[in-house]
Amino acid sequence: GYICRLVLCIKENIKKGGYDGVIVAHGTDTLPYSAAALSYAFGLGSIPIVLVSSNYILEDKRQNGYKNFCAAVAFIEGGYGKGAFVSYQNADNTLYIHRASRILNHVMYTDDVISVKNSYYARLEGDIFIKNENYFETADETDVFDFEKYSAKRSVLMLNMYPGERFNYDLKDVFAVLLCSYHSGTVNTDSGELKAFLSYAKKSGVPVFLLGGGKRVLYASAKDFDKLGLKLIDFAAPPAMYVKLLFGGCAGVDVYKLL
Repeated sequence: GYICRLVLCIKENIKKGGYDGVIVAHGTDTLPYSAAALSYAFGLGSIPIVLVSSNYILEDKRQNGYKNFCAAVAFIEGGYGKGAFVSYQNADNTLYIHRASRILNHVMYTDDVISVKNSYYARLEGDIFIKNENYFETADETDVFDFEKYSAKRSVLMLNMYPGERFNYDLKDVFAVLLCSYHSGTVNTDSGELKAFLSYAKKSGVPVFLLGGGKRVLYASAKDFDKLGLKLIDFAAPPAMYVKLLFGGCAGVDVYKLL
């Protein structure tokens, strides 16, 4: 697919040498998925790879694409980091540098790019680089996968919680389920439909990972997670976890060790 071709293209050019960094022009809709893929394809030690997008077409006076591109150039020239990043100016006119595996999907009707738990890497004020004092590296960014082993015949089912969800899904050719909780980290553990789905997944040998609250959810329903077979993921960006499961699983990595 597109992501695999992108990874291969960048690998081939990096091997040629002579580059201080790579800038990838990308649309905003699927930005978090490609960004996460580049993180997992190149890890933390590669030359900087910065994804750049724009909130409007470049002919529109409201666009931030030009500033995002200039920030990517300044970041690479300054040697401020290795691995994959996203440069983006939000509506508050602050230009952020995000670790590529941490960005969330855009909130509907907004243009801002946000890192999970606001853990952005740095911000740029002009050419001045200001590291986020609360940023820290995690093991989440260190896994490197062989994207050339991706097979469209196997898939990850990504689901969101909402009232009335029937969980009527076929798990044929699905090797993992990523269930995103409500914002508080909870799911309706009293739902007969959810219980039946989780039982079906268990019988099918398909693990169900729960993302959205981390391992410190204090609500009463959390006591049922283990009993229902839900495997908790600590705080992480859903697009990155989807990419990690999909491409890591297809590369032969044990999905239980991925998250």
